[in-house]
Amino acid sequence: MLFLFGIACLFTGNLIATGQQGIALLMAMAVPIAVVVLSSRIAPFYVIAIALFSLNSLSGWGMLPQQVTWVIDFVILLAVGKALFLWQRGEAGLPPTSLNLVVLGLAVVGAISVIVNGVAMPVVAAGVRHHFKYILMLYALCALKPDPSALRRLIWLLIGLAFLQTPVAVAQRVLLGIDDLVAGTLGYNANQELSLFLIGVACVLVGLFLQRYKMQGKLYLMTMPLLLAPIALNQAKAAFLYLPVALGAVVVMGKRRRSWRALGLVLFLTAMVAALLFTADRVITRLQISEFLTDTDAMLGEFVETGDQGHSLIGYSKNGTFLRGSAVVYAHSEIVRSPVTALIGVGPGNASESFFGGSSGEYWDNREPDKIQLSKTLFEFGYLGLLLFLVLHFLCFGEVLRMRFDDSFWRGVAIGFAGILVMYVLGILYAPVWASDVLGFLFWFTAGALFLVGARRNSTGRHKVYATIRGGSEKP
Repeated sequence: MLFLFGIACLFTGNLIATGQQGIALLMAMAVPIAVVVLSSRIAPFYVIAIALFSLNSLSGWGMLPQQVTWVIDFVILLAVGKALFLWQRGEAGLPPTSLNLVVLGLAVVGAISVIVNGVAMPVVAAGVRHHFKYILMLYALCALKPDPSALRRLIWLLIGLAFLQTPVAVAQRVLLGIDDLVAGTLGYNANQELSLFLIGVACVLVGLFLQRYKMQGKLYLMTMPLLLAPIALNQAKAAFLYLPVALGAVVVMGKRRRSWRALGLVLFLTAMVAALLFTADRVITRLQISEFLTDTDAMLGEFVETGDQGHSLIGYSKNGTFLRGSAVVYAHSEIVRSPVTALIGVGPGNASESFFGGSSGEYWDNREPDKIQLSKTLFEFGYLGLLLFLVLHFLCFGEVLRMRFDDSFWRGVAIGFAGILVMYVLGILYAPVWASDVLGFLFWFTAGALFLVGARRNSTGRHKVYATIRGGSEKP
């Protein structure tokens, strides 16, 4: 044992001496993290949630090495390993069968694309990590089957962490003088992710309000302006487009017979969005948000080149990277050179940047063809892979719709999941949302929790007497 300890010390010392302090620190963290993760069935997901709102920020602002953020990947691998152990013993569960078939189809498409395009294994590993990391986490969650009360507490933790972003964002804006990079505790340049995450959490709060009309439900609603305040402090302009669409989906999903309540909710949400716009116009002096939302050229300028000659398909931002729409056009023009690549893409990771220079894809360059998720997935998986990913997300929602929940909390979360789906799917036009840690965790953990709670309720054979997610009930 002493010999092994000595070898470990020498190896760690060598890493530090050669300038690889980040890997040395990661190795030092590995053992205590593994002990915590393996201690209970819910522990891995608590560790991931806390890491998302701490390590990424500390690394992004240069306080910790980039390698420390790999803790999240390490924890997911540990959870998957524990899930495989339980599966071997016949104690593990699986997500709904319809999802398994689509995930298998995506794996086949990715494997064929790798073989056809001759993608190097380090590049493949980076691509699989971006697209499948949180899908693997979903499988681990369904296999470990944590107690519903533990899942509920973690949902509340995410809501609490979302509210924590407001004082941090205010401090970043007022005390530190940060302008459009206000991102709370998510890290440097994560303002887009922060805005979409807060929209997702706001959808859950509206869902909870629709299930709890008394004082508790009203409290959820009244705290939403505080929750969404960071959106008015950063430069994520498109968030003001996504916010009403996502919240509108929740209202439609949770509509009840008393239409006046729905009308009151719509009026409140409209007033809240207007107040956020008013605040943003006065906080962000470089661009009036209200003018952006009413100026077609300004909105198109986020996606394609604009000017006196009209609109061109390829355009670049001030720092030389593709505009969002231009990245999609470029990805399309590259893959349609061959019918095969048009169908299955150029291979996972082959159009993406990696922290390891040798793992960056052949088709990636400083113009950032992976700038948004639509261009990234289209480039790497082709039109067939993109379609399968979209089908996978909508199947998740379809499975939730078919489930019954006897608890108003889970019914509220299920209603809110409609808005999370809208944010996560439409977000592919705005940012690399499926490769985002915080957004991936929000979507796939919420889906997995609903699968587990719904399946557990339905397995009792008494689900016909339970209320639907819209609050109605079915007679036995």
